[in-house]
Amino acid sequence: MTLRSVLRQRDVNLEVIVVDEASTDDTPAMLAALNDSRVRVIRHDTPSGVANARNRAAAEAHGDWLAFLDDDDLWAPEKLVCQLQAAQDAGRDWAYTGAVVMNMHGQILRVQRPLPPEEVVTALPRQNAIPGGGSNVVVRRTTWKIVGPFNTRLRNTEDWEMWIRLAKHGTPGMRMQSTDCQAAPSLEFDARHRRDRARNAADRGAASYDGGLGQAAPVVRPFVSAGRAPLGGAR
Repeated sequence: MTLRSVLRQRDVNLEVIVVDEASTDDTPAMLAALNDSRVRVIRHDTPSGVANARNRAAAEAHGDWLAFLDDDDLWAPEKLVCQLQAAQDAGRDWAYTGAVVMNMHGQILRVQRPLPPEEVVTALPRQNAIPGGGSNVVVRRTTWKIVGPFNTRLRNTEDWEMWIRLAKHGTPGMRMQSTDCQAAPSLEFDARHRRDRARNAADRGAASYDGGLGQAAPVVRPFVSAGRAPLGGAR
């Protein structure tokens, strides 16, 4: 579902870089069967952690903008185009949106509405004021090269620390004017589902799992590199 939500993004040209963190299930076969020229797969034979996985994918990207998506999150269909347009309209180098949390049955448990950009910049040194974790932000690749990469010494807070650095670089853009925009970046599963997934991963012998539980890294970490907005229909 995660990868499908990326490939169904509307009105953007994109490439998708999937970092396979030493999966031991049928993930490689599933990825090989996609037959989609937009998807490239990078496999780590040993889990390297979420920050390393994101940094590796960013280094391989060719698009003007970068976005990240964890394997237990989903994007609404217009997530990318809304954020890219918001960044363009405001003249910003990065942008964020809101998020919703739902359970395994698709029931919305809560809506995480974003603060205005200036309030986010003020709040970030005290709290992670951007909902949706690492699956939220889009950032211009040239800015990423100045501000990045993710800090590989951190676990579970590497996204927050990155947002602090981005905020020091400049105020972000923000968009949540339509349902499709504000339902993105992540239709996050609740904590109980994350615990169940962690147990299932252990039962399958999966090398690692992140899911917000302090483990090492997710098995698969999709990454998106997008072109300028708007670009018309997706390829």
